This record gives sequence, structure tokens and C-alpha cells, in this order.
Amino acid sequence: MATTAELKLTARDETAAAFNSAMAGLRNLQGGVESLQGVFQRSLGALGLGLGLAEIFKQTADAERAQVRLEAVLKSTGYAAGMTAKDINELGKR
Repeated sequence: MATTAELKLTARDETAAAFNSAMAGLRNLQGGVESLQGVFQRSLGALGLGLGLAEIFKQTADAERAQVRLEAVLKSTGYAAGMTAKDINELGKR
């Protein structure tokens, strides 16, 4: 004699709302991180540009000072080398 038993279970999903809320929060966090990443990249780009311009200005000022010194030396020696500052600059380009 076989006995058959039937068990019927009913379950309610009470975690889906919590998981969906957590996923929405993670998506919002991801969007915020991506936004900050963009700001950070733009800031680094601006900083790099600023540093590059500062270096250009420094090198330009150094070149001007060197040119003034060259002119002063040539003048103080009465152009004994037989060359002008332009001639010496051209030698430097070769």
C-alpha cells in the first residue's frame, strides 16, 4: 500500500525590491564616479596646460636674458670677435 503525500508551498519574494533599490543606488554611484572622473581628467588637462605655458614663459625669459647678456658682452669687447649677436645666433642654429 503506497501512501502519497502532497505538500504545497507558497513563497513571497520580499527581496526583489531591496535588490532593485540597491542596484539603482549602485547605478547612481557609478554615474557620480564617472562624472568625477571627467572633472578630474579636465582638471589634470588644465593643470598640464598651465604647467606647459609656465615652462614656455620661463624658457622665453631665459632666452631673452641670454640675448641681453650676449649683446652686453659683444658691446663691452668692442665686437672684437668680429661677429654680431645675429651671427652668433646663426651659429647656434647649425
